[in-house]
Amino acid sequence: LEPALGGVTEIHALGSARERIAAEIGSVPVRLADSLDDAVRAAFAAARRAVAKDPEAPAPAVLLSPAGSSFDQFANYADRGERFRALAAALRARCDDDPAAPPAPGGGPA
Repeated sequence: LEPALGGVTEIHALGSARERIAAEIGSVPVRLADSLDDAVRAAFAAARRAVAKDPEAPAPAVLLSPAGSSFDQFANYADRGERFRALAAALRARCDDDPAAPPAPGGGPA
């Protein structure tokens, strides 16, 4: 995985292989998440911190990049993708309503 990381600044690993992914990566901080919801909120918060730290830098991106199956959490890839889309849309709406608002804690994005 290391050669493919390029400009990656942080990884939020989840699912049954998250510990294995963390063990394989040495050049980038790996945060372990219990769910896609937790991973997306944490990645979004990290992106917001990066913008606050350096507003002139290129905007960070949060990318859903499955490194394995997620049948332990989702019915299929479309279900996983739709959940990511819904989480991202909710976080974006929350920021549009209040740019200073942090990601919502707990079980949902807003």
